[in-house]
Amino acid sequence: MRPIHALLTLCFTLMFGTVALQAGEIFGTVADSSGVGVAGTKVTIASTQDPLKQATVTNTLGRYSFPRIDAGEYTVGIEHPGFAVQEKRNIVVRAQERAHADFTLGIAKLTETIDVSDMVTVLCTVTDKNSFFVTHLGKEDFHLKEDGKTQRIAQVSQETSLPLTLAILIDTSMSVEPVLSLEKQTAKQFLESVLREQDLAMVMSFDRNISIPIDLTADMKQLEKAIDSVSIGQGTSLHDAVFRVCAEKLITQGGRKAVILISDGDDTTSQMKFANAIDSVHRADAIVYAISNRISKEGSLGNERILKQYAESTGGRAFLSANLQDIKKAFDAIQQELRGQYSLSYDSSNTAQDGSYRKLKVLLTKHPELKVRIKKGYFAPKSPPTITVAKEG
Repeated sequence: MRPIHALLTLCFTLMFGTVALQAGEIFGTVADSSGVGVAGTKVTIASTQDPLKQATVTNTLGRYSFPRIDAGEYTVGIEHPGFAVQEKRNIVVRAQERAHADFTLGIAKLTETIDVSDMVTVLCTVTDKNSFFVTHLGKEDFHLKEDGKTQRIAQVSQETSLPLTLAILIDTSMSVEPVLSLEKQTAKQFLESVLREQDLAMVMSFDRNISIPIDLTADMKQLEKAIDSVSIGQGTSLHDAVFRVCAEKLITQGGRKAVILISDGDDTTSQMKFANAIDSVHRADAIVYAISNRISKEGSLGNERILKQYAESTGGRAFLSANLQDIKKAFDAIQQELRGQYSLSYDSSNTAQDGSYRKLKVLLTKHPELKVRIKKGYFAPKSPPTITVAKEG
């Protein structure tokens, strides 16, 4: 039997194994400047023997691989919208060995400078049918309408490097006492993962009263101390808290702005209504991510409808927790989303500075299988009132 087995093995190797024995692999990771892997980056390889390129895209962790390629010398290149094209040459692949080539994305040097300071800027998120973030789209993929009229998009970029201002709003009413310690822990982990040198964050807690233990800062130790200081009280002034943080803090900030609202959605003591609070969010040009801290179907059901309305009106998401682990998952999902947003800049065809509310809609006509999420609208700028000075005499 042994000679027959050896003969079969030899035949199999001759028929199928020669290529495998000669094959190698190139693999690596594409990351942003903070070290986080970037999904959807196009990666190509070409050998000196055969200039015909092979291509793939990075996965959700920013990783790529070209398995079972011929031994030889290769050039590896990457392309990602809004970032510089990069190449690494002379990557040597040996038979049955793995060659490693990592990349860090760098901002592209634009041949045409576009001033977007006076343009309307819309942040949006694109996901596939499995809810994975899609980050490789270009300007030609987006179709934007304002009040039903198509707008010409001047620039599309990915906002992985734009400064971020975060407001963490923590419901401290009696109903959330069982999960408060977990909220504190996960909020601190979230800030530790998300914040970079150019970012700011603040903490606000609310029951009947609103407390701001720390204002906008980049000091992580002070933020952690502020979160630890949050304690349980009575009543719930949810709408007042959202209104104040946007009207008093976020409206004066530039860049990306997000409110992380941790609550069961109930409001029992606010002076403001939902309409006042959401108006304040729109004027501050912020996104709301709402995390329900109601982990039981028993007792108070909270108000999930309100949490959904805050999120959907601003282009954010609502996470309706069913257990303690879901709260941590919600923070993880927000962290990923903040690193995968697109920014669309355009000159509005409506030049009136009347302060009116204008509805927005973004379509991906070339990619009907994808889902895009944006805020429902924005407030146009309002020109200052004309002052008439009476002439003497």
